[in-house]
Amino acid sequence: NLEQSRRAYAAAQLDIVYEVTAEFYGFLRAERSLEIARSAVERQEEAESAAALIAALDSFGQGGKDSAGQP
Repeated sequence: NLEQSRRAYAAAQLDIVYEVTAEFYGFLRAERSLEIARSAVERQEEAESAAALIAALDSFGQGGKDSAGQP
């Protein structure tokens, strides 16, 4: 009957709204996770660059010798 069809239609609309909303927030969550991962990679790369710079400065300070005093 007509009333049953209207209820089914309204329920289907609510299901669509729920699914779209859930997917949207899932997308936002994934996007934020990607930003966090990129930031972590950037920090790691900066730490590695700083470590390489420190090693180079240490080597320069030792006149090009390694930690055992060898050239």
